[in-house]
Amino acid sequence: MKRIEDAFQKLATTILAERHFDFDEAQCDVISEFYALWQARAERRHLPMQYVEPAGTLGMRHEHSADELEILEKNGYIAARPDGSFAMRDLMGTVIYLNVDRIRDALAAKRWGLIEPVDGEFCVPDVPQHGILPLTPTLALIANETSGRITEKNLADINRAMFGLCQEYLFARDLSRCPGLPTDLA
Repeated sequence: MKRIEDAFQKLATTILAERHFDFDEAQCDVISEFYALWQARAERRHLPMQYVEPAGTLGMRHEHSADELEILEKNGYIAARPDGSFAMRDLMGTVIYLNVDRIRDALAAKRWGLIEPVDGEFCVPDVPQHGILPLTPTLALIANETSGRITEKNLADINRAMFGLCQEYLFARDLSRCPGLPTDLA
């Protein structure tokens, strides 16, 4: 997952420096993969429990220390704790990888554009749903659209759609600058 995050961060830094961008296929793949990671993580953010107990164990060949478990996890390995249990977050990592592949495949034919509102700011939902990936309050990547400026009405439509499907929260630098949201949020 860090590889996905690092590749996107590098591209995002370039996007922010240039402000207007036409993306080639490789760059669209980087964006799609990061969007898929965000969505897959959001879908699995509530763990039903912290640790999964094994049905039965015969004993551990080696009991890993906390430091060893941390190093293994950092390198992509799942290891049993001294009591034979597994961290649910480790098991969910595999599920998230599978979902990243599913979501990325669904986005494979999508092209990405960079949009900037004439006035106002984007809000950010807890779960991505619309092929919109805000980079800053006033710049967002959008699937299947060309790069360019959008009207305040377009921004209001986008913010309303993102608000409509958020599950628990959304955030913004300044909610009062996000047209399309209910007035009691700001």
